[in-house]
Amino acid sequence: MSDVERTTSNGTGAVSESFRGDLEGLRALAVTLVVAYHAQLLGVAGGYVGVDVFYVLSGFLITGLLIREFQRSGRLDLVAFAVRRGRRLLPAAALVLVAVAVAGYLVLPFVRWASLGRDIIAAVLSVANFRFAEQSTDYLAPAVEQSAVLHFWSLGVEEQFYLIWPLIIFGLMAMARRRNMTTVLLVGIGVLAVASLVASVAAAATATSQSWAFFMLPTRAWEFAVGAMIVVVGPELGRIPSGLRRVLAIGGVVAIVASAVVFDDSTTARGIAMLVPVLATAAVIVGGDAMGIGAGAVLRWAPMRAIGRWSYSIYLWHWPLLVFPAAVLGVQIGELPAPLRVQLCLASIAAGILSYVCVERVFRASSARLPPPPPPPPRLRASSSSLFPAPR
Repeated sequence: MSDVERTTSNGTGAVSESFRGDLEGLRALAVTLVVAYHAQLLGVAGGYVGVDVFYVLSGFLITGLLIREFQRSGRLDLVAFAVRRGRRLLPAAALVLVAVAVAGYLVLPFVRWASLGRDIIAAVLSVANFRFAEQSTDYLAPAVEQSAVLHFWSLGVEEQFYLIWPLIIFGLMAMARRRNMTTVLLVGIGVLAVASLVASVAAAATATSQSWAFFMLPTRAWEFAVGAMIVVVGPELGRIPSGLRRVLAIGGVVAIVASAVVFDDSTTARGIAMLVPVLATAAVIVGGDAMGIGAGAVLRWAPMRAIGRWSYSIYLWHWPLLVFPAAVLGVQIGELPAPLRVQLCLASIAAGILSYVCVERVFRASSARLPPPPPPPPRLRASSSSLFPAPR
């Protein structure tokens, strides 16, 4: 779940780097829904849509980052991209996995050690989603013996996206050559999105494929692609009047929250219904930077932005902090006393803040010191500016 980069699209046709505080607030909303869903608080029986919000955001942010790099240097340094992603995301995840291994050894019965160990190895290798899909794990069903790293399935999907998506963007750009690059990117990403959505709906309709539909990148790729297409058509979206953008942002936030309240464990999680939170997130991204009173102003509120900054670490810590007390007591998470569940959520926030300050921020600073790529040769500079010309 990538951090909020300085990415936006403006009316000049360029991918600019003005800070989007509203996107930090959107991340705060997403992580709040997920944590509340897992803790069975606030009545958000469909709070799992927070993960879908994160995926659309990642598609938008990462595609913007890749296009900015191409605009700047005329090429995509895939190795440097992977190193930066790793430095930002892996240290905090590694800390949590070590803590889970120690806690599992201390509090879980011996018969569960081997299974937890295999889960941790899968999480380390960024293939936890494959492991849980292969086991036909029902993520939405409550259970007493749940893996303490079950939530790493979503990080596996995202890390696989980071591995594959730059290659897709590079391939589309190479395919464009002298053609209209905007059109090539939009058509290519659009075809991928439609194919992924169709595969998701088809797999979700088959009982034996539902876990694969839920956990796997091919059936999730359309969500990332929706965010990516916002970047590609950004110059046109920048011409939408500010008042209409405020309406889009308000409607988007309302639709996300409504999905979290109305959806439940019986909703076909990878079906057509998921268009609602995904398109709602897209609406917030398009309209959230509009100035004035509205959803964007709420999302830019300082406490929301703070939770958004801490959201990755909060997400990492919240699940094991809920699972282990339930395992010790031999109950489901929802059977823990409500005050205890609230306290565990607050502990997740505290652990997330410490992890952000002591781990994430330290490694992000080292990532920021990586040297920039060299400038492009004139021909490539011209081809990149044809898609997103530099602002004047």
